Amino acid sequence: MKKTLAAALAAGMMLLAPAGQDAFAQNAQAQGTPAEAVSAYNRGEYAKARTLAAPLAEAGNPEAMLVMGRLADNGVGQPQDPAEAARWYRKAADAGSAEGMLRMAYCCRTGSGMPKDEGQWLSWTEKAAQAGNAEAQLNLANQLMRGGIVQKDPRNAFQWGLQAASQGYGPAMIFVGSCYAAGAGTDRDDTLAAQWYARAEKLGLKPDGSVFVPAKKQ
Repeated sequence: MKKTLAAALAAGMMLLAPAGQDAFAQNAQAQGTPAEAVSAYNRGEYAKARTLAAPLAEAGNPEAMLVMGRLADNGVGQPQDPAEAARWYRKAADAGSAEGMLRMAYCCRTGSGMPKDEGQWLSWTEKAAQAGNAEAQLNLANQLMRGGIVQKDPRNAFQWGLQAASQGYGPAMIFVGSCYAAGAGTDRDDTLAAQWYARAEKLGLKPDGSVFVPAKKQ
């Protein structure tokens, strides 16, 4: 996603430009791509990220909306404003962004920029998971494994965790390995557990204790 911005016009060309040309060049440079806005944000160039993202977000680009949301959420390049962040995340989610849906879920769970709402957290988490977001898939898997605001369903939990792990999401690999090790939501299989743990370890992650209590035989 990282791209460099187009090179600035040479100084000599700027000196030869007719009246009004300088303003035109400045406006042209402000019209970047969503990837450039994200790259500027990741480099810590928050003012530049906002300049690039704002017109794109207003035009309906979900990636740019996420940049605007993160700027407001983290209070970088502007005062922190959780309500504004939630507004941009909602716009991104409504535009089909799985990341926006995930961010909306967190806003609902933590009460950031809106009232806490566990039901809406679950709804947005399910939408993000169905849209393919690996982090949301693991969050849903964990909730289904625990039960509570949703009926406990270990087998469905395992399937969501497996989807996330199959996307290369390290924490989900630990989850799947733990499922196999404990026989939670699937048949116990120490070989498969070791394989998933090994895949996670290649990403620098290791299981920390036992995640699940082994399933009791009925």
